[in-house]
Amino acid sequence: MTAALSDAARKPETDLTFRNACSADLPQIEKLLKESSLPLAGVQEHLANFLLAFNEKNELIGTAALELYGKAALLRSVAVDSSQRGTGLGQDLVCRLLERARHNGYESVVLLTTTAANFFPRFGFVEISRETAPDPVKESVEFKGACPDTASVMLLDLKQPPLLVRPATEKDIEAITRIYNQGIEDGCTLETELRSQEERLEWFKNHDERHPVLVAVRLGRVVGWASLNVYNPRYGYRFVADFSIYIEHSLRGSGVGSTLLPVLIERAKPLGYHKLVLTTFPHTTAGVKLYAKNGFRIVGDYKEQGLLNGVWTDVRIMELILE
Repeated sequence: MTAALSDAARKPETDLTFRNACSADLPQIEKLLKESSLPLAGVQEHLANFLLAFNEKNELIGTAALELYGKAALLRSVAVDSSQRGTGLGQDLVCRLLERARHNGYESVVLLTTTAANFFPRFGFVEISRETAPDPVKESVEFKGACPDTASVMLLDLKQPPLLVRPATEKDIEAITRIYNQGIEDGCTLETELRSQEERLEWFKNHDERHPVLVAVRLGRVVGWASLNVYNPRYGYRFVADFSIYIEHSLRGSGVGSTLLPVLIERAKPLGYHKLVLTTFPHTTAGVKLYAKNGFRIVGDYKEQGLLNGVWTDVRIMELILE
C-alpha cells in the first residue's frame, strides 16, 4: 500500500540522506507507516528492501520499499512525514527504487493504493485488474489481505517504460538546468556560459501560456525538455515562434527527441502560430534528420556565423509552416 502524497509545491529539505534500512530502523519505520495509515504486515520480513530518507537531524522522514517476486516487484510503503509532503520527497524515493529495479533486471513493478492512484501515472503506472497482476506478486501479504479489495492495482512495465510528455513546473528547473548545461558543455549551442538554476527559473517564469515549456519524463525522471520562444518582439512576427529542444546527454539518439518534438509542434498549432523556425549546426546530422522527419525544410546556412571554441561555425536555418 502507498500513502496519500501531495502535489502542492513546497521547498524541499536540503542535506537529506538516503540509505537501506537495518534492523535498528524498524521502530521508526513502523511509526511512520502507522501515521500514514499503511499496513505493517510483511515489513519486518522485507526490511532489507526498504529505502529510507533522513533529514539533517537524522530523523526518518520518508520510506519506500520493493518486495521482490521473481521478475516482478511490489512497490509498497511509500510514505513521507507530514512535514515533508509536497516537497518532492515521495517522488524522489519512488524514482530511486524504480531505477534500482530496472538496473537489477526486473521486468515490472506492481502497487496497490487506496489514496494515491493519481500520483503514480507520472512514472508510467497504469491501472490493471487484480486478476492480471503477475502471479508471484499475488502471493504477497498485501494481495492476500493487508490491503482491501477496493485498492487500485497499478503496473509499470520496466521492459518498455513509457516516455511521458507534460508541461514543466518549477520543480523541473533543476533537471532543465542540468540538461541545458550538458548541451553547452557538449558544444550543441553557441551559448558558452553555464546557467544557474536561478537564471533558468527566471527564464521559465518569463514563458507565458503562448510560450510553453514541456518536459519528457521516464520513470519519473526528466530526460529532456523543449520550449516555444519569442522569435522577434516586433508585432508583425507574432505568428512565428522559435523553439528549443535539449535531451539528456546519455539518452541522445534513443528516441526522446522523436517523442518530444511532435508534441511541441501540436502544442503550437492551437496557439495561433503560422510557422516555427529553428537554428542548428549543419554538422549535427541527427538533429537535422529529426527536424526533417517532422516536416522542417532547410532554408539555408549562415557561413561562419558564430565562434565556438575558437572555430568559426556555420548555422543552419530550418522552418515549418503549420497547417
